[in-house]
Amino acid sequence: MSLRVLIVDDDELTLSLFLELVSSLGYASFGASTAAAAFEQIDRQQPDVVLSDWDLGEQLSGVHVAEYVRRVSPACHLIMMTGRDMEPLVRETASQGVYAYLKKPFSLVELSELFGQLT
Repeated sequence: MSLRVLIVDDDELTLSLFLELVSSLGYASFGASTAAAAFEQIDRQQPDVVLSDWDLGEQLSGVHVAEYVRRVSPACHLIMMTGRDMEPLVRETASQGVYAYLKKPFSLVELSELFGQLT
């Protein structure tokens, strides 16, 4: 099964890097730099996986993305990532059915193993 992965990150350079990394693993990837854009992509693309940053630098955060995923696409695997302390993220998203949490920076091997569990 080839996964369709939506990557959500407000840092354009980071988003581009993650899109390239996920594509290099053989998965279809598309991105969004805001929560609102992520909502549109979720509706349009119906991803198997959403890999979202917690802090999106705007009013809406990765937590809002998680809530939206659970509401409109409950079968979608949600992976949250952050470069900050993980504990607040885990507490804030505990009820959203997050599949996994990644601490930035993470390795390609770590990402590959995680996606391998989903296929």
